[in-house]
Amino acid sequence: MAKTKPPKTQPVHIEPIQRDPNTCFVLFSSTFFTADNVYVGLQSLATQLQRIERDRNVKRMEYLAAERKLIVEFEDQLNV
Repeated sequence: MAKTKPPKTQPVHIEPIQRDPNTCFVLFSSTFFTADNVYVGLQSLATQLQRIERDRNVKRMEYLAAERKLIVEFEDQLNV
């Protein structure tokens, strides 16, 4: 008996996440920090910050321990 090919699945369309121009964040990959994973996370954050105007005021900076996420939020550009 000849094997039949399984039916092709339809591609799943994933909507891109809209990036907030007033927020930068980094997700740390490990619960237990080492110098290496903190370095990689902060390098990622530094790369994001290089794309932002240097004179923007920081509105909020917060570390969410449960999510291992560091967030830097800037004031709206229109209000500066």
